[in-house]
Amino acid sequence: MLKKITFKTISSLRPPPKRIEIRDTVLKGFGFRYWQSKTDLRRVDGSWFITYREHGKLKRHTIGSLACFDLAEARDQAREKFQKIGKGETLDKPMPEQESGPGTVSALIPEFEKRYLQEKWKEPGKVKRTLERELIDNKPSWKNRPIKDITKGDIHAKLDRLKDDGKGYAANRLLEAIRLMFKYAVQRGYIESSPAEGIDKPRKEKPRRRVLDDSELKAIWGAFHNLGYPYGPFFQLLLLTGQREGELAGVTWDEIDFDAAQWNIPAERTKSDRAHKIPLSSWAMDIFNSMPRMSSIDYVFVGRGSTSRPISGFNRAAERARLAARIEDWRPHDLRRTARTRFGEIGTPPHIAELVLNHTVKGLQAVYDRYEYTKEKREALDKWAVHLKAITEGKQNVVALR
Repeated sequence: MLKKITFKTISSLRPPPKRIEIRDTVLKGFGFRYWQSKTDLRRVDGSWFITYREHGKLKRHTIGSLACFDLAEARDQAREKFQKIGKGETLDKPMPEQESGPGTVSALIPEFEKRYLQEKWKEPGKVKRTLERELIDNKPSWKNRPIKDITKGDIHAKLDRLKDDGKGYAANRLLEAIRLMFKYAVQRGYIESSPAEGIDKPRKEKPRRRVLDDSELKAIWGAFHNLGYPYGPFFQLLLLTGQREGELAGVTWDEIDFDAAQWNIPAERTKSDRAHKIPLSSWAMDIFNSMPRMSSIDYVFVGRGSTSRPISGFNRAAERARLAARIEDWRPHDLRRTARTRFGEIGTPPHIAELVLNHTVKGLQAVYDRYEYTKEKREALDKWAVHLKAITEGKQNVVALR
């Protein structure tokens, strides 16, 4: 295919069903091939090349991969090669069609997620989405930036933007993700050193102690109800079960045992690396039963932008609930802390409360005590549901079910 090759031509490429070759109308003999990546079907791989005649025979010389050379660099390389050919010089040994390793940030992120995060991280999709949103989608975009060209100044610019917007904690999470990604790139030999090393966290973090009081619980529960699906029932179940946001967001229908009224989280989805069974109160079961369910979708809480992945964007939904309830400084994780605090208030033994939250058990108890305390956890969660209902409905002196 003959075509004027421009930056837009390259940036708009999509994985083709078969290999495609485009020859430039600006610089005769210059062009590129591209194809669907074998390791990531959503990514395009390709290479720049030139064609020329030597002793009457048509020859091809590969300049390098699309990921390692932008259009201007590839054209410059092509002109240099043509000058050598014009002088009768022999070209260097051709480079392979695909260089090992991704050249740009946009190519590195999916590989990093596949080869590192999925094997070593509890929430690989969350880290990947953070990197894609902040480094690719938000300006200035690093989409076509070679990873070897990213500097500390580039990283600081991204972090400063978040911090200036009042998102210091988000800036800390972004720095952690960038550090991990460039650590991976160093380990794979793509770069010699990480530009993220030596950069301090943008914001000093202090352990939060925020616990919602009765009036706040009543107000925020009403706000959750008005949010509707998916965020309303999501926040309600966070409070009723005391579980982590990421673990509840990723719940699938097959993890819910409706006969036993129990939520079974597999070990690979928990922060502690242990399978976790959460008895569900009748109130929690009513919420699960009230939600829409489609046979073709596994997730209970489906993202509005895609039916193939669970919900995200908890903080934006939480802000809407906060404004509606007119309470100060509330975050989703505060629900887990509030539930744990209220367990103590209603008389739940501390070790049972910790088991409900799936906190790591240490010492000899972790080695020798293999009892799951399912009955005791159910009693604690049932009692908490009754207590919470009394608060949200404004009732007094309600006796917990036994």
